[in-house]
Amino acid sequence: MVALLSSPKEDILQVVDELLNPEIKGDYVKRFRVLWAKWQAKIEIQTNLDGEPIKENDIFYQVMPQAINLVLPEHFPVLII
Repeated sequence: MVALLSSPKEDILQVVDELLNPEIKGDYVKRFRVLWAKWQAKIEIQTNLDGEPIKENDIFYQVMPQAINLVLPEHFPVLII
Protein backbone atom coordinates (compact mmCIF):
# COMPACT_ATOMS: atom_id res chain seq x y z
CA MET A 1 0.00 0.00 0.00
CA VAL A 2 1.25 3.49 -0.79
CA ALA A 3 0.08 6.43 1.31
CA LEU A 4 0.61 10.04 0.30
CA LEU A 5 0.81 12.46 3.19
CA SER A 6 0.03 16.14 2.98
CA SER A 7 2.96 18.18 1.70
CA PRO A 8 3.66 21.83 0.97
CA LYS A 9 3.71 22.73 -2.72
CA GLU A 10 7.39 23.67 -2.57
CA ASP A 11 8.21 20.00 -1.78
CA ILE A 12 6.56 18.58 -4.93
CA LEU A 13 9.90 17.45 -6.39
CA GLN A 14 10.67 15.55 -3.19
CA VAL A 15 7.23 13.88 -3.34
CA VAL A 16 7.80 12.82 -6.97
CA ASP A 17 11.26 11.50 -6.07
CA GLU A 18 9.78 9.50 -3.18
CA LEU A 19 7.07 8.06 -5.47
CA LEU A 20 9.57 7.01 -8.12
CA ASN A 21 12.13 5.51 -5.70
CA PRO A 22 10.58 2.86 -3.43
CA GLU A 23 13.89 2.40 -1.58
CA ILE A 24 13.63 5.92 -0.11
CA LYS A 25 12.20 6.21 3.42
CA GLY A 26 10.22 9.32 2.53
CA ASP A 27 8.67 12.14 4.47
CA TYR A 28 5.53 12.29 2.30
CA VAL A 29 5.26 8.84 0.68
CA LYS A 30 4.86 5.83 2.97
CA ARG A 31 4.81 2.22 1.78
CA PHE A 32 3.36 -0.72 3.72
CA ARG A 33 2.86 -4.42 3.08
CA VAL A 34 -0.56 -5.21 4.47
CA LEU A 35 -3.34 -7.74 3.98
CA TRP A 36 -6.06 -5.14 4.22
CA ALA A 37 -6.62 -1.39 4.35
CA LYS A 38 -9.58 0.75 5.35
CA TRP A 39 -10.08 4.31 4.14
CA GLN A 40 -12.42 6.68 5.98
CA ALA A 41 -12.92 10.33 5.12
CA LYS A 42 -15.40 13.09 5.90
CA ILE A 43 -15.97 13.67 2.18
CA GLU A 44 -16.42 11.18 -0.65
CA ILE A 45 -13.19 10.18 -2.36
CA GLN A 46 -13.24 9.08 -6.00
CA THR A 47 -11.37 5.84 -6.59
CA ASN A 48 -11.31 3.01 -9.09
CA LEU A 49 -12.50 -0.47 -8.16
CA ASP A 50 -11.85 -3.12 -10.83
CA GLY A 51 -12.07 -0.51 -13.57
CA GLU A 52 -15.29 0.99 -12.21
CA PRO A 53 -15.08 4.55 -10.84
CA ILE A 54 -16.78 4.90 -7.46
CA LYS A 55 -17.17 7.65 -4.87
CA GLU A 56 -17.15 6.58 -1.24
CA ASN A 57 -16.11 7.91 2.14
CA ASP A 58 -15.71 4.48 3.76
CA ILE A 59 -13.79 1.87 1.73
CA PHE A 60 -12.30 -1.49 2.74
CA TYR A 61 -9.65 -3.19 0.57
CA GLN A 62 -8.52 -6.74 1.20
CA VAL A 63 -5.80 -8.86 -0.40
CA MET A 64 -7.22 -12.10 -1.73
CA PRO A 65 -4.26 -14.46 -2.30
CA GLN A 66 -4.55 -16.55 -5.47
CA ALA A 67 -7.91 -14.97 -6.33
CA ILE A 68 -6.82 -14.09 -9.89
CA ASN A 69 -5.04 -16.52 -12.16
CA LEU A 70 -2.55 -14.79 -14.44
CA VAL A 71 -1.05 -16.22 -17.60
CA LEU A 72 2.32 -14.52 -18.05
CA PRO A 73 5.46 -15.37 -20.00
CA GLU A 74 8.29 -17.07 -18.11
CA HIS A 75 10.74 -14.61 -16.48
CA PHE A 76 8.18 -11.79 -16.63
CA PRO A 77 9.64 -8.79 -14.71
CA VAL A 78 6.60 -8.52 -12.41
CA LEU A 79 7.34 -11.99 -11.04
CA ILE A 80 10.98 -11.30 -10.22
CA ILE A 81 11.36 -10.50 -6.53
